[in-house]
Amino acid sequence: MSSNHETRPALEPIAVVGMACRLPGARSPEELWELLCRGENAISEIPSDRFPIEEVYAPASGVPGKLASKYGGFVSGIDEFDAEFFGISPREAAATDPQHRMVMEVAWEAFEDAGLVLERMPELTGAVFMGVITNDYWDRQSGVLEELDVHTVTGSAKGGNAGRISHALNLTGMSVALDAACSSSLVAVQLAVQSLRAGSCDLAFAGGVNAILTPDHGIGFSQGAMMALDGQCKAFDARANGYVRSEGVGVLVLKTLSRALADGDRIHALIRGAAAGNDGHSDGFMAPQVHGQQAALRAAYRDAGVDPASVAYVEAHGTGTSVGDPVEIAALDGVLGQGRPKDRPLLVGSVKTNLGHTEAAAGVTGLIKTVLCVKNGWLPASLNFTTPNPSIAWDEIRVRVCDRGEVWPQENQPRRAGVSSFGITGTNVHIVVEEPPQTTHPDESREGGDRPMLLPVSARTPGALTALGARYRDLLQTASLQDVAAAAGVRRTHHDQRLAVVAVTAEEAAAKLDAYAANGHAEGVYTGEADELGGANRTAWVFPGQGAQWVGMGRDLLDQEPVFAAAIADCENMMRRYADWSLTAELRADPEASRLTEIDVAQPAIFAVQVALARLWRSWGFEPDAVIGHSMGEVAAAHVAGVLDLDDAARIICGRSRLIRATSGRGAMAAVELSPERAEALIAERGGRAVLAVHNGPASCVLAGAAEEIDAILRDLDAEGVFGRRVQVDIASHSPQMDPLREPLLELLAPLRPRQGDVPLISTVTGRFVDGASMDGAYWVDNLREPVLFADAVQHLAGSGFDTFVEFSPNPLLARAVQQNLRHAGGDGVVVTALTRDTPGRTALLEAAAELYVNGRAVDFSRLQPHRGHHVPLPSYPWQHARYWKDPVRRPGVVRDGGGHPIIGAALTLAPADTLVWDFDLDTERLPYLHHHQVHDMPMLSGTAFHELALAAGEEAYRGRTFAVEDLRIERAVFLTADVPQRLQARLDPAGADHTRRWTCYLADTTGETTEWSPVATALVCSTNSPEEAPWEGRPDLTCYPWTVDVGEHYAALRRRGIQQTGPFQAIVALHRAEAAVAAELRLDASITAGLDRYMFHPALLDAALQPVMALLDDTGGAHHTYLPVRTTRCRAHRRLWAGTRLWSTAVRISPADDPGLVEFDVLVKDDEGRVVASVDGFQIRRLDEDPPEVTERKAARLLYGVEWAELDPLPDPAPGHAPWLVVSDSPVGAELCDSLAAAGGEPLLVQPGAGYRRLDPRRCVLDPASTQDWTMLIKEQTASGAWPPRAVVRLSAPHSGEGATGPEALAGSYEVLTLVKALTSDPQAAPRLWLVTTAAQAPDGIGDVDPTHTAVWGLGRVIPYEHPELRCSLIDLPGNPDSGVLRALSAEIRNDGTETEIALRGGRRYAGRLSRRPLPPARPVPVRPDATYLIAGGCGGVGLLTADWLVRNGARHLVLVGRSGAPESAAEQIAAMRSAGANVHVAAADIASREAVADLLNRIARDMPPLRGVVNSAVVLDDGTLAQLDHARFFAPMSPKVDGSWNLHELTRHLPLDFFLMYSSAASVIGSPGQGNYSAANGYQDGLAWHRQSCGLPALTVNWGQWAATGQVAKANKDLRLNERGFAGFAPAEAQAVLGRLLSSPHAQASVMSFDPTAWTHYFPALRTSSLLRHLVQDESPDASAADLDRAALACLGEEEAGQLIAAYLCRQVAAVVQLPEEKVDPAQRPHRLGLDSLMAVQLRNRIAADLEINVPVAVFLQRRTIGDLATVALAHLRESAVTPHSSDPAGPGR
Repeated sequence: MSSNHETRPALEPIAVVGMACRLPGARSPEELWELLCRGENAISEIPSDRFPIEEVYAPASGVPGKLASKYGGFVSGIDEFDAEFFGISPREAAATDPQHRMVMEVAWEAFEDAGLVLERMPELTGAVFMGVITNDYWDRQSGVLEELDVHTVTGSAKGGNAGRISHALNLTGMSVALDAACSSSLVAVQLAVQSLRAGSCDLAFAGGVNAILTPDHGIGFSQGAMMALDGQCKAFDARANGYVRSEGVGVLVLKTLSRALADGDRIHALIRGAAAGNDGHSDGFMAPQVHGQQAALRAAYRDAGVDPASVAYVEAHGTGTSVGDPVEIAALDGVLGQGRPKDRPLLVGSVKTNLGHTEAAAGVTGLIKTVLCVKNGWLPASLNFTTPNPSIAWDEIRVRVCDRGEVWPQENQPRRAGVSSFGITGTNVHIVVEEPPQTTHPDESREGGDRPMLLPVSARTPGALTALGARYRDLLQTASLQDVAAAAGVRRTHHDQRLAVVAVTAEEAAAKLDAYAANGHAEGVYTGEADELGGANRTAWVFPGQGAQWVGMGRDLLDQEPVFAAAIADCENMMRRYADWSLTAELRADPEASRLTEIDVAQPAIFAVQVALARLWRSWGFEPDAVIGHSMGEVAAAHVAGVLDLDDAARIICGRSRLIRATSGRGAMAAVELSPERAEALIAERGGRAVLAVHNGPASCVLAGAAEEIDAILRDLDAEGVFGRRVQVDIASHSPQMDPLREPLLELLAPLRPRQGDVPLISTVTGRFVDGASMDGAYWVDNLREPVLFADAVQHLAGSGFDTFVEFSPNPLLARAVQQNLRHAGGDGVVVTALTRDTPGRTALLEAAAELYVNGRAVDFSRLQPHRGHHVPLPSYPWQHARYWKDPVRRPGVVRDGGGHPIIGAALTLAPADTLVWDFDLDTERLPYLHHHQVHDMPMLSGTAFHELALAAGEEAYRGRTFAVEDLRIERAVFLTADVPQRLQARLDPAGADHTRRWTCYLADTTGETTEWSPVATALVCSTNSPEEAPWEGRPDLTCYPWTVDVGEHYAALRRRGIQQTGPFQAIVALHRAEAAVAAELRLDASITAGLDRYMFHPALLDAALQPVMALLDDTGGAHHTYLPVRTTRCRAHRRLWAGTRLWSTAVRISPADDPGLVEFDVLVKDDEGRVVASVDGFQIRRLDEDPPEVTERKAARLLYGVEWAELDPLPDPAPGHAPWLVVSDSPVGAELCDSLAAAGGEPLLVQPGAGYRRLDPRRCVLDPASTQDWTMLIKEQTASGAWPPRAVVRLSAPHSGEGATGPEALAGSYEVLTLVKALTSDPQAAPRLWLVTTAAQAPDGIGDVDPTHTAVWGLGRVIPYEHPELRCSLIDLPGNPDSGVLRALSAEIRNDGTETEIALRGGRRYAGRLSRRPLPPARPVPVRPDATYLIAGGCGGVGLLTADWLVRNGARHLVLVGRSGAPESAAEQIAAMRSAGANVHVAAADIASREAVADLLNRIARDMPPLRGVVNSAVVLDDGTLAQLDHARFFAPMSPKVDGSWNLHELTRHLPLDFFLMYSSAASVIGSPGQGNYSAANGYQDGLAWHRQSCGLPALTVNWGQWAATGQVAKANKDLRLNERGFAGFAPAEAQAVLGRLLSSPHAQASVMSFDPTAWTHYFPALRTSSLLRHLVQDESPDASAADLDRAALACLGEEEAGQLIAAYLCRQVAAVVQLPEEKVDPAQRPHRLGLDSLMAVQLRNRIAADLEINVPVAVFLQRRTIGDLATVALAHLRESAVTPHSSDPAGPGR
């Protein structure tokens, strides 16, 4: 086949090595191919979320302003994006064009498809060429000017479609977005081809993107009848009547063919040639031209160097227009149709018939389709072709439409095709595509076999990791593990969240991944998180001494690993000179023939295995930064370090061990759990007959000496409960028994020639780094004789920054000791062991590599398991999409284009009178400066805001005439929150007879069914006869103000008064005062300069002008009282302000100095020229002797919490698994649970209560559950049998029998839990998960009785995670009579090992406890009456007295205050005050824990007082201590008042018609409290008792109180915990009582009242982050709840660590606010740039910190790769420095 077209030598082909797409109906090339082969049509109606189609649709062309077609091709989820993957903040993501976002994700998919990795990008020059036409997202946003910001602009720039790819993939070559209309993406490919051939880049990304978000373009094309009304592209058909718009993105990765082959890339197809041209001048700008298209075609085939007739198929532009189709066919026939046989016509088709016209992405979409065609040898049908277009002479041309799917025509040449794309602006492009060259790969089937492989999987978030693991699992159903694992190592970027599986077969790997996907963890699946700065890790290789040898060690590696075998052979060659046995024969020996029990065989064999393992490890690309050897292991360490050659090392190890053998039978060694100090003391006590031979860890030593002495020591230690065991040797090395060997060893080692070495070696003889050249014979004598200082050496390494340790040993020997030393040194690290007994050698080595990998250590997969070129399509990244979308919404009150006041907007005039009304919302999001004025940590509308609103109303009314605001009165405070705007209305009435107009401001209360309005401020507005010009008063004469006030101290004093002014409200820069006058210089804060002229006088600045009056109060005795403004006699704004204005404020006190309650001032504000800017006469502030009701109510509303029970989906029954379990139970359900676990493949051991430990049978034993000794015996026995630790320990308790039992009997079960916890945590490294299963401890569905003894277990169980997070303690509650369904659910819950930690199972339903904020119950009268008696147990204590006083204030007139010793002297004054208020207060000395005492007291009340109507138990006893410190007596100390006392009061009053029965419990029983396990259990009992009473129809309320500020025993105890700083602040008694008043008349049985910041709390107690109880609360925590500004003065008083933690928490809040992330997603370990912090946001962050902390940290610091914790350290350093160096004064200022 030939044609007459000239060809020329071809330029180098370009290889398509990667491609990805996201198109209508197809999110990948694979899905696109399936769609094409099925002949699917992906056109749909326009989604409703794009634009309101009904407003713009008219089903006809040419209707002005209307869209002729309601159809298109659309990509699903266009509003979604994985912002976290790309490190883009939610704020920026929402402002970013979806085209950018799609391009980033699809480019990454193409990047992965090409097998590229980020780690290699710095070595390459990568270019990007992207076609893009439209900017619809910008068009949607640009009309709302005040919502535009930098991210809106950069996020909509067309160039960003290319630049985003370059940024995300670290591509440093040319990056350009281009617009050639519909041919844009193919122009991009053509430019990429040119760039690659020119050598301008090593690889290129090319493609295009299109998104349809507005109807604009479609409406325009509809006017030209270009749109197909039926939404179908009918290419080349007689019905062709226009095209349909579609969206999508396609990206190709291109390389030159030679580079692709050299890189071993998989090649999808070749681009042989490419050309582009333009029609030039023609009949019409938009009319397609045959000559122009033919010119592009001929140029493309010249460029390709191939005959056009060799092309079998062309993917046409094929839009389906009546004009374009005939022109395109004519051009194709003129160039490609010539010279073809009649039976071999050119086949043409168009993907637009499937997907529509993707415009800027159309060319690349057609190209991807064509690549798939040449690759697969199949031509899918071009749709919608039924009647050939009559304008085309089909019978006369050699072109045919491919209207049915068919096999590629058979030809004796590579499959070859063309792709055309034509732009409406005349640019024509054609690409010549050819099938990829055939490549051959060596047959590795024999090499792979059953060889273990390491499969690494990584992602950027945990959710993505789980999803990606599942994708690999699915892939392994059909792919080879060898191919997948090798490719995953070298052809995927390794992200921070990591997972690794070591397996021999694909089936094994898939099963492990399946288990991981189901449970989030699985045996044999390693997971971890890499530190971003993983290159900073330092690695030490550890070589242990004797003890890890076993018969068969290394045997399989001799056969499987040539490097290992060669090293063993080298060792054997050297050892022949010094030993008379064969190393290889010994390693291959069976147990009967093995001589490893002989020390002179064992030690050289261990040495050889260590050396061979190290050499193999090095061949895999690992290198140490230091080595350390333990005893004999130091010989291998010295050789690996390069200090000893192999001959010297063999001389030492063989000679040393041979000499030691002579001492066999003379000594013994024992490992003991003692500190070295305690061990030395013990040895001294026994006369020094043993020695400390080895110091392995903080509490791990080895003693050496005569056998009888060692055995005697072990017996004594066992009696003390201290662990100890004999080491399996019969020598006493590192002791005086080695002294006789000194001279023979020196003589033997005289020929040694040690060198400096090339790896640092830390000596376990000295505990420090050693010069290798000094390791002569004398050193090796010390190595044998002196103690092994392993702990010192490891701790020294930890202090030197080493955090990675690899133990080269046949079996783990020192790993645990290394971990203990790391913890002791305050460090953290990764410790792995090369081999493990009975684990195949390569498997064990790969498992060690896997553990290193998942912890972020470098693994060179190209050397560990090289990729041989067997290309397997690895799974693409599973995007974790969230919605990011900006729909411009006009908020109420927002003023645009000068259309009203910035706060209140424009006025509405009400007819018929001249009444003006403003309806507006106030919130700190719209007006951020409002957040900077706070009273008692709550944003409050400043009093000056009312001045501004009244002035603004006057300005509207008087229109330029002069006016004043008079008699302004502030009736109540208005508090603000970020998430709930406050709605207000201002009203200006018509002028009255006196020509004044009344102004009133109202606040809306929307909490009820109807909106209630209450006035918050009033004023009179009247015209004045004053001149319009501002009067001139002159600048203040500072000589009249002799005392200078420190500005910092002034604001600190305001904070002590409860007033926090920051940002623009903190505007005073200098302050001077006299006796009754003050003057201040003010600065205008930059944050409020924009739009300043739209205010009469900005509220923040006016507030700052009035603040100096507070400096005159310090001498009045009210230094710590809060003052709030209440009235202003007259206020005027004389002139507007502008940026740069310098202001002065002067104030004179005009009220008497002896009245601190109400203080009045006259204030003038002047500019720098002395002109009066504003005057405020008769400004009054009132002292608050107590919080006003609205403040108290506002504070109280933040305190109420409750546990809600959320129903969850039932858990599936997990796959059977072999694992040991321990079930501790006194209930028949325990045995049933064991049967269920056994049926699922487990090995449960049932532990039942009994008199002492004994084993009944293999699956059952009894013990005393309160005996530590019994538990220790059980655990030792289980450990010895290999069944410890179990997968979990389940403690399942039976329902409590006998309602009347209280005290120690009632809470015996809780004490047994305490004993169990102590036993399980004796070895934290082997601590199993603990499940506490109770019966009727909770009422999740609000019905059924509750057993308070089981609720007490929940109280204790909530403390365990604080003190022992390793137990992962979780609570499950069962109903009183659990059925088989509940038992199945319980078994599934435990076997699934899920993340829920508080669960209740009821009647087939599964509930999870969630602590949530609760709204205050509606206000009702407190149920207190004057003709009744109220008993308060603990009534003479602090909280009890406050409760009594509150009852009196609410009408109670008869009280009985009960205390064990009556009333203390300190209570006399408060009791007298209550009696003065008319109350009869009786004090009773009684112990409520005594039933007889309570009965006697109640009898006396019944006889002598009005009926008892209310009971309060506020009694408390504390004996705090950690769980480990609590013995029997201390555990039960808090029980008597709360358990016995509450039960006695319940029992003896249940027949009385009480209005309330109130128990003061503690928040400790709800959220737990470290060091208060006993107290939490006691309070948990009270909680359960309240629910029990309620189930009996009796009144009951238990309040889980937080901290009453400075009140009671608990508050005093909590000072030690510094709870305020940890998110558990105190609250005022008035706030507590405000909540109590609402609760007492509500139906609640239990409520928590606490000032709780869960984000801060879980920061200090990170174990609680996994608590499902706090899950919703932490997610829902509003930013304002924990974003209080830091106090510089307070920070100055704190230590470095505490101050650093507070600043870190503060910075987390600020970063979260700036990048717009929920606070709980930001922690100090994160790096802001990974959260999307860019330079603009860094400026904002810097400004926030500068305003709050008054320090200036350079912006560049925030853009460095520092963690937030690191930034906190920097900020603290600046803070300390600024405290030492005072701010310099302005030398130009007056009086300076």
